[in-house]
Amino acid sequence: MHGGMDYPTFATWAYDLIRLQTWYAWWLVTTQGKTYADLFEGRAVIDFWYWRRFQPDGVGPQWEEVKRRVIDKCEQHGNNPDTSALEQDALSMIQRFVDETYLGNMYQENYQETFARACRFHGFTYAYREEPESRIDLHFTNCFVPDSPFHHTDKLAAGLQALLEGSARERPDMGLVSCGSWLNDLPPFQSLFPPAWLDGVEHQSVAAHGGWWQQFMDRTGRMHKKNEAHLRNTGQFPYRCTRCRCGVGELRDHLASRFP
Repeated sequence: MHGGMDYPTFATWAYDLIRLQTWYAWWLVTTQGKTYADLFEGRAVIDFWYWRRFQPDGVGPQWEEVKRRVIDKCEQHGNNPDTSALEQDALSMIQRFVDETYLGNMYQENYQETFARACRFHGFTYAYREEPESRIDLHFTNCFVPDSPFHHTDKLAAGLQALLEGSARERPDMGLVSCGSWLNDLPPFQSLFPPAWLDGVEHQSVAAHGGWWQQFMDRTGRMHKKNEAHLRNTGQFPYRCTRCRCGVGELRDHLASRFP
């Protein structure tokens, strides 16, 4: 296992993502009839609520003002297809509050701590959900930075097997395993799961969370230039975020036969 990406790489990606999300909001408004207010208030593109989780104490109310100013700037920009200045303006407004302390909190809580937990199972973490169904929810982090995790599918399978063994001891009542992510659209990830994984796949609405936007991080932790270009050129995400599920027993049997 590697130590994950460093803080400067993480910060650069976070800022690059804000630029890309600003462009996507502009594209939705100018080509799909959306409004900036709906996109930002509904947490469909830039999730101001998410950023607010990592703020220092006492600056919360100012985020509403930041959001209003970003919306005003976007509306003033109009239909001009050159959005470079708009992207930078939106980023600059947000950067007023996303300083070293703020991003440092985000890096520690949202990346380093998750990375440490994920390495226990070669990239997988999990949580138990009771609604709308009792299930094990999977999440994934690349623990092989700067390499692709899909160069290590045997280890990924071993991590899943160990995760299921631990879960069986903790919650033997959990009969389903599920994951909502763009990774479900990726054949190497699909290979870890039985055919039932793709039966009844649920397509998710675009939203400002990693299930959609993590596909714009490459294996090194930097902006994924090919995926970014695809979105900017087509308005479509390279991979769809879907929710897939199967029985715990089905997954255990698949892993035992496919990755003995």
